[in-house]
Amino acid sequence: ADEAEPAECGSLEAVWGQLGPRWAAMCRAADSAKFHWSHDGVKKQGWVELAENGRLGTTWVEGSWKVMDDVDVVEMNFGSSRHLCRFREGGFIVEDKFLIRTGKVSYKPNQAKSCGFIRSMDDTSTRGAPTPRKQPIGDWVADGPGQSGQKRRRGVLDGDREEVPKLAFSQKDLRLDAFFSGWEAWSAKRFGDAAKATAASARSA
Repeated sequence: ADEAEPAECGSLEAVWGQLGPRWAAMCRAADSAKFHWSHDGVKKQGWVELAENGRLGTTWVEGSWKVMDDVDVVEMNFGSSRHLCRFREGGFIVEDKFLIRTGKVSYKPNQAKSCGFIRSMDDTSTRGAPTPRKQPIGDWVADGPGQSGQKRRRGVLDGDREEVPKLAFSQKDLRLDAFFSGWEAWSAKRFGDAAKATAASARSA
């Protein structure tokens, strides 16, 4: 009987079979479905890996992927963004990026585009080696794409975060309010109506 094929090779074959012709040829040639990831298209910060059944592994979190109608484009969903990754020789370029929750374009004007570079099986680089957490999607931890649950951990990816609204009040305001409220209560109990008038005057000063 023939020797059974290793599970890892079988998984790669399954992934390659789901890709468009140019993506599949690139991955087969490298015997891989893993890519170095670069936020600015130059420096490599981590990795992404296409896995079976639309699962996506990355340095940071787990996500999902699928081939678009244009088979040269693979959509990779992780962090807070949908990344539309177009094939180019030796990897891909993230030609468009959208916030998952709002659908808004998340590339800033004149921002350098992210890129991926195919990573061969014999690449021993350990950059980005930590095991990804389970499925944080955008600002929320999800059991599957598009589902929301607990609040996500901070700092999934630079450039993939939505801005946090600034607080309309300061900690100083909270401290002053607490002081005046406590002082009024104590003064009213000790000195009666005269203390209330004094407190009101201090507040309006």
